[in-house]
Amino acid sequence: MKKIYISGKIGNLPIEEAKAKFQKQADIIRAAGHQPMNPFDNGVVCPPDMPIAEQWNMHMRADIIMLMECDECHMLPCWVTSKGAGIEREIAASIGIPVIYL
Repeated sequence: MKKIYISGKIGNLPIEEAKAKFQKQADIIRAAGHQPMNPFDNGVVCPPDMPIAEQWNMHMRADIIMLMECDECHMLPCWVTSKGAGIEREIAASIGIPVIYL
């Protein structure tokens, strides 16, 4: 069983739309017998009054830790316009984690 990280655009999308895209891919990964690693499940809970930039930093740190434990990184089609997904892609490719473009 592989651990597969899901990467894609989250910011500047309605949160429910973003969650649905990631959940759909998680369901596909799980159905294939693998363990999805969904950044929406990174365990980070930010205070509502925390500035957005600080929230982004906290989430990216947690997401990168998740990514480092994975065997593959699946890039949702929306990744191209995401700063964070671009960073995740670069890290994965740089350390030998196969990057799959969906």
